[in-house]
Amino acid sequence: MTTKTNTKRDYIWITPTKKPPVKLTERQQQIIDLLCKGHRTKEIAYRLDLSEVRISQHLAAIRKKLDAKTNVQAVNLMCKQ
Repeated sequence: MTTKTNTKRDYIWITPTKKPPVKLTERQQQIIDLLCKGHRTKEIAYRLDLSEVRISQHLAAIRKKLDAKTNVQAVNLMCKQ
């Protein structure tokens, strides 16, 4: 007696939501690069000769462009690219 095994497989199709690449300004790119290297806001401000408030404003703009809620999310998204 032969038994047939079920060779049919159930697949879950995941359609990747490919977003267009995010356009960052040169300054925003510098800031995110330094964040990816582990620098803090205060250190970035010192290195780029900007105020901490200005760095925070740039970070807010970066988060908005990336649709990220936190700086950590933004860093995780950008450091993978």
